[in-house]
Amino acid sequence: MSNKFVPRLYVDADLDSGGTVSLPHATAHYLCTVLRLNLGSKIFLFNETDGEYTAKITALARHQVDFVVTHRVRKPYTGADITLLCSVIQRDNFRFIIEKGTELGVRTFQPVITAHTHAPKVRLDKVRGYALQATQQCGRFDLPRIESAEKIGTVIRRWDMHVPIVYACERGGRHIRHIADKIDGAVAVLTGPEGGFSDEEHMWLSQQSHIHAVGLGPRIMRAETAAVAVLSAVQCLAGDWGDGTPQAGRHVGQHVG
Repeated sequence: MSNKFVPRLYVDADLDSGGTVSLPHATAHYLCTVLRLNLGSKIFLFNETDGEYTAKITALARHQVDFVVTHRVRKPYTGADITLLCSVIQRDNFRFIIEKGTELGVRTFQPVITAHTHAPKVRLDKVRGYALQATQQCGRFDLPRIESAEKIGTVIRRWDMHVPIVYACERGGRHIRHIADKIDGAVAVLTGPEGGFSDEEHMWLSQQSHIHAVGLGPRIMRAETAAVAVLSAVQCLAGDWGDGTPQAGRHVGQHVG
C-alpha cells in the first residue's frame, strides 16, 4: 500500500474528464519546490461548479504547470448558507477564526469593527489566502467570500432581517436549543472582540428582533474559541452534519493508499 500524499488544489477553470488545465508560477513553484512533484504525479483539482477531479501533471516548469484531467471523484456540493460576523482580533487569532470557520462551512466572513477593537486592519489578500488553504485541506468545494471590515452598526443596519443572527453573548443569553426554530435557511453568527462588546453595543444588539443572544456557559472563552463553539452549535442544528451529503475521501489533506 502506497502512503503518498496527494495535494488538492482549487482552480478557477472549467474541469471535465479529458480536459487540460494550466496553473501559473506560484502554483508551479509550490508543486515543484515544496511538494517535489514530477511529471505524471497525481493531484486533485476542484471548484464549486464542477466538483473534484483527479488529474496528472503533463508539463512542469518554473513558470507554469500543466495537467490533464482524468475523472471526477465527487460532484459539486455547497453547504448551509452561514455568515460569520466576526469582530476583528489580533492577527494570529483572526487567522484561526478564518481557517476553522472555513472548515465549519462558513460561506461568508464579514469582519466587524467594534468599540473594543484594537487589532490591525484586515489584509484581504492574506485572509483570502488563509481561506483558500483551509478550503483545499478540508474538502469543501466553494471558496468562502471575505468582505471588507466595517463598523458593526453599519453592517447590522443594512442587514436583511429575514436572516437571523445568533449572537454569542457573554452576558446571559438563552441556550441555543431554544432558538432552533429560528434557524431555517440562511443564518449568521456574531462574535465579539477580545474585550467583548461594550455595554452600549450589547444593549443595542439585544433590542434587535432578528438577533438572538445565546449564552456561552459559565466559563470565559477567548474570542476565537467562542466563534468556533457557536459555529459548531449552529452547524449541529441547521447545517449538514450527518445528513448523508457527500464527504471528502481520505485523500483530503492526508496520505492515501
